[in-house]
Amino acid sequence: MIKKLYALFILLFILGGLRAQYLHFGMQMHAGIWTSADAGYFSGGKAWQLDYVFGQKKLKYHAGVKQRAIQWGNELNLRTSLEYQLWEKNSQKAGFAVATHNGAALFKQKSLYTIGFESMYVHRIRLKPRFGITAGAGIRWSTCPAYKDYSSISSVLEILLKVGIFFQSQ
Repeated sequence: MIKKLYALFILLFILGGLRAQYLHFGMQMHAGIWTSADAGYFSGGKAWQLDYVFGQKKLKYHAGVKQRAIQWGNELNLRTSLEYQLWEKNSQKAGFAVATHNGAALFKQKSLYTIGFESMYVHRIRLKPRFGITAGAGIRWSTCPAYKDYSSISSVLEILLKVGIFFQSQ
């Protein structure tokens, strides 16, 4: 699986020349509000993600990887996202993104399939011609269906807070 991830990133870099392409590195904090066992606050953990972003002026596509710790252990996901730009003013942009995460919970006994969906408001500020910062807030639902065999918690609903940096290629 790791070799496939490396191959994906190499392919994305080779596809140079796309308008508005850049790399985005981000950190997220997950604050849980509901699990399949009960409702109430819990710490959903922290995550990091690395995305390759490309597209046109108003519509961006993200492809990348995300790693996090969650109730069912460390989770590694392939992430795809679609972001629509709501407005742009000077060096600032804001948009709305929806994403899907397919991956594996790196569970001690055996890896288990996970899937997640999120929606997020994203604010981007360009600090230099090829560099900037991002911040966002949203909501995410994740599930690990096979984890039902080990725990009563197999699905979670979380509030997301995100900060990141981006590097533009052109």
